[in-house]
Amino acid sequence: MFAPPISLFGMEIDRYATPEAFYYLCLGVLVLVTLGYLNLLRSASGRSFLAVRDSEVSARALGVNVARAKTWHSACPVPLPVWPVRFMPTWPRR
Repeated sequence: MFAPPISLFGMEIDRYATPEAFYYLCLGVLVLVTLGYLNLLRSASGRSFLAVRDSEVSARALGVNVARAKTWHSACPVPLPVWPVRFMPTWPRR
């Protein structure tokens, strides 16, 4: 079973015929995800996550709404597995 080539910005990236191009695509995605994660940690939400993780009592003393931080932390990853299902009808069927 083979996956179809990836078409991105007018370029065809076939992971089997040109593994080097696929490597650079994966590397670019990894860099973007890492930068997004680091920016999240530096934001107010990220700092509240870290404060709640370290100590709820200390976070509450610093003025962090612990219930809101925990709820947002639990609800934040929910859309990630659901996102591909939204695009399923556009995927090629065999």
